[in-house]
Amino acid sequence: MPLKVEVQNGEVVSITAQDGSLIEATNPNYEYFAPYATIDKLFGELQADLNGKAEAVTVKYDPTHGFPTEITIDYQLQAADDELYLYASALEKLP
Repeated sequence: MPLKVEVQNGEVVSITAQDGSLIEATNPNYEYFAPYATIDKLFGELQADLNGKAEAVTVKYDPTHGFPTEITIDYQLQAADDELYLYASALEKLP
């Protein structure tokens, strides 16, 4: 599901669903989204996966800024439905 994530000083300020509803910290899905909600957290997850947390990792980077734009993680190659797909797009620096 596409999410809009606002980050300030490296901290998540808000996570908004595609329908415009705010995903608050009390929402059960918040704990699922929060670990991947900043560029630093994406790099952290990527590093953990490359260091052995996952059996297969594929990543594409933004050619200008170098942040990951697509991450595909397969924790166990022989298991079904354990894959994680992360995408970062339409990033912009706010004033």
